[in-house]
Amino acid sequence: MTSSALQRMLILILFALHLPVQGQTSPRFKAVAFDYFVIFDPDSILPAVEEVAPGRAAEFAKGWRGKQFEYGFLRSITGQHADFFEVTADALDYTAAAMQVRLGSEARTRLLNAYLTLRPWPDAQQALQRLRAAGVRIITIANFSPMMLRANADHAGLTAHFDQLLSTARNGTYKPSAGAYALGMQALGLKKEEIVFAAFGGWDAYGAKSFGYPTYWVNRFKLPRERVGIPPDGESHDMAGLLQFVLGDAAPAAASLRPGAEASEVRPDQVVAALEQTFGVHPGERRNHIKGTCAAGTFVGHAVARPYTRSALFSGEPVEVVARFSLPGGNPHIADTARIPRGLALEFQLADGSRQHMTMLNTPVFGASSPQAFFDEIVARRPKEEPGKPDPERIKAFHASHPDSQAQLAFLARHNPPPSWTHSNYFGIHTFKFVNHEAKTTLVRWRFVPKDGAGELSNSELSSAPQQFLETRLIERLRRGPVQWDMVVTIGEAGDPETDPTRLWPEDRREIKAGTLSITSAQPQKGAACENVNFDPLIMSDGIEPTEDPVLLFRSPAYAISFGKRVSGQ
Repeated sequence: MTSSALQRMLILILFALHLPVQGQTSPRFKAVAFDYFVIFDPDSILPAVEEVAPGRAAEFAKGWRGKQFEYGFLRSITGQHADFFEVTADALDYTAAAMQVRLGSEARTRLLNAYLTLRPWPDAQQALQRLRAAGVRIITIANFSPMMLRANADHAGLTAHFDQLLSTARNGTYKPSAGAYALGMQALGLKKEEIVFAAFGGWDAYGAKSFGYPTYWVNRFKLPRERVGIPPDGESHDMAGLLQFVLGDAAPAAASLRPGAEASEVRPDQVVAALEQTFGVHPGERRNHIKGTCAAGTFVGHAVARPYTRSALFSGEPVEVVARFSLPGGNPHIADTARIPRGLALEFQLADGSRQHMTMLNTPVFGASSPQAFFDEIVARRPKEEPGKPDPERIKAFHASHPDSQAQLAFLARHNPPPSWTHSNYFGIHTFKFVNHEAKTTLVRWRFVPKDGAGELSNSELSSAPQQFLETRLIERLRRGPVQWDMVVTIGEAGDPETDPTRLWPEDRREIKAGTLSITSAQPQKGAACENVNFDPLIMSDGIEPTEDPVLLFRSPAYAISFGKRVSGQ
């Protein structure tokens, strides 16, 4: 039996017996009824939306979600109930028409499917585990159809945590109808006062509280309360507050729910603003990795990867690739000799119209284990007096107070920069999941190894090299023919770091050559194909999935904010 199967069995046993963990006090309530968006992040559809509405993904998603529930309200009032997936499709069609976005049938299907593969919030799984271990019963009361509830729970591996995935379709209602909330009492056989309703929306908190449930608002988006005169019984921005409300003294500390993000409350917009304050604003340009070169080529996946993933990336057929080599930071004039990482971003354009993104660095580890640590480094590099001149003492203090930055710092100190883009390894940094046709999941990391060989400048070459040479050398090299990299995939084992990009895996892990990348052309990025690509690392083909790495999950909304600014000329 696998460790994950054993864990699920233990959870089910504890739940069935209603046994609290030894040493804990009894919970204050017998059950929690969740709205689904308390568990699943509705903004995880943004990468899919970005493909059809570049620069307007947040606006489109917000309008689509609002219209979903508006249609639910209208149908509830008029007694015209419909499957909520149908309601979701109708709301999508309206939003696309209102925003003048043309949707082909494939794009429409991909957007609808995004509502079947929502990403859980980083603290969701551990919170569910804590509740069940304490003997608290868990259901949903959600407007999502039964198919939508099950698809998302199965995709995220959370199905075993629920007693019932309860849809309001059971009695043909939608929240905030009283009949919808009554389903919880009927399913659980409990009194109102024994069930806590966990709401995502302020309107839902009002509806549940009006019905008579003790109500807790998990206010993920930090919105103001509804002005309707009936406040919820409790409110916080994450699961920690809910657990305290339900479990009382048995509740865990907030930090224990989010690996790698112990003190992180930083938001994506704050990180983007910090980049602007540190490097300045260059209208229409990227906020990070601003300096870069566009390239293009193909990728051919190898059959050896197919037992691990069903992704079409490894079909064996050539896949068109848009690439971008870059230097980190927001300084467009930074010297190519700078002792900082080099980046390579790839967009694989699959035959079915879907995309796979990979964003990599030439360091085997990242310099921050949490979004907060990344934010702290940006702030530490902010010029104190002279523009463009960060304070060395402040940077030194940052590294001293952030041990997670040490591994990357040491790597950069030991290795001089590469002599060209083509003589460098590129590492995926994060851990990902390969999922095969039998739905078996394998943890993987990947890197791209140059067939020209990896190298670095000597000290004398580094001191005499011109300020700008990487782009010229790349273009000149490609005149002699394609440049190739092997995609090397490392197969993870139990216990390997999964959510910390600053930690290496053991060197004895099995590796496979999963494919070959061939770059055939390159040009300055202005007006080239890569210029307007948002290389969001969470845009993935079917068969490749993210882990709960907090840095990986944070990148997507931060990239979306930066992308929206630059395509609008800001």
